[in-house]
Amino acid sequence: MRVAIHQPTFFPWIGLFHKILHSDVFIFFDHVQNPRGKSWLTRNKILLEDVHWITIPTHKSGLGMQPISEVRINYEHNFTRKHLGMLRSAYEKSPYYAENIEAITSLYAEKRDLLCDFNRSFIESTCTALGIKSIFMSSRDIVAEHPELATLAGNELVLELCRAARASEYLSGSGCLDFIKPESFEQNGIAFYFQHFEYAPYAQPGSPEFVSHLSCLDTLFSIGKAGAAALIAPPMLSRPVPPEQTHGAPEAA
Repeated sequence: MRVAIHQPTFFPWIGLFHKILHSDVFIFFDHVQNPRGKSWLTRNKILLEDVHWITIPTHKSGLGMQPISEVRINYEHNFTRKHLGMLRSAYEKSPYYAENIEAITSLYAEKRDLLCDFNRSFIESTCTALGIKSIFMSSRDIVAEHPELATLAGNELVLELCRAARASEYLSGSGCLDFIKPESFEQNGIAFYFQHFEYAPYAQPGSPEFVSHLSCLDTLFSIGKAGAAALIAPPMLSRPVPPEQTHGAPEAA
């Protein structure tokens, strides 16, 4: 059983759905401390003539350090009309705007109290729309069942979450090499894989050149659910090179 882990980010880029698709179990990493300042948990990029940030406000004042799972959305800012207006201005002329905007409008209408619930709801409903059938879990729930994990961090935490989920394989992004140790997973009987997601440019109305790494909203509005599903279908995974195979290896030409 292949497991992947990631924070419940706000309108994430399409690469997250590639990661979920190619995992049997996806764990929302939500028990850890909410990052200070700006993060992908509360904002992402869309294409409105140029790249623009769309940000969801949260309660912060006087709350100190909070786990991601407890961060509350701040509706005093009345951001719903602004967000939907931005999306309409940016994508109303896109070929698949009508196909997707109703679900997004309905999500805002739910007025979820917790940021985590808002983000999870979007991610899970988008997975359903893309035909992804992975099982979702929460690190908060896993840690509640295994309290000894609460003091762990970094590689050890990720490894123990995988063990708690009974993983036989782990799918990792490539941006975590500062703390992830693939050999520790292999030593514990968990095959380690890296995700190397790349995708071909698609037509973006109003932009003469393709702009990558935007929110998946750009992908859904531009090429639709079927197009997005085809985009993430190729596995694009690799195994880490064992240390003994790197010694004495010829230099790349």
